[in-house]
Amino acid sequence: MPEEIRITSDDYLKYIAFSISSGLVVLKLLAQQNIHGDNAYTFKPNDAKLMAETQILTAFWMKKNFPISSKYSDRLLAWGIAIYPKPSDSNEFECQEVVKDYLSSSTFLEWCKIHFRVLANFLIFSLRR
Repeated sequence: MPEEIRITSDDYLKYIAFSISSGLVVLKLLAQQNIHGDNAYTFKPNDAKLMAETQILTAFWMKKNFPISSKYSDRLLAWGIAIYPKPSDSNEFECQEVVKDYLSSSTFLEWCKIHFRVLANFLIFSLRR
């Protein structure tokens, strides 16, 4: 478990499990979540920047630690980039180095697919707003 993923670290484990094994999705309530004062992510469901950074970091560490999961992590990265709020002061965003590192380890075809997904996701999220 990467120490850099401090928020929704359980998502990292779930996404790894989804990406490296077959399974079923069950839409039935099977558990309850304990909400407390330290649930930083749970209390900020509309914080697009926090959600985007979480997705980007999770994708980065998935690909780094479980390269077999890159098909899934590519989609997660594209989602995170697409929903990241436009920076107001500069052209850079906080996860820019993580994204650069991720993309530098991608093939040209993977790079193209990721950018296509970013555009598609951005359009989808823009239409929903």
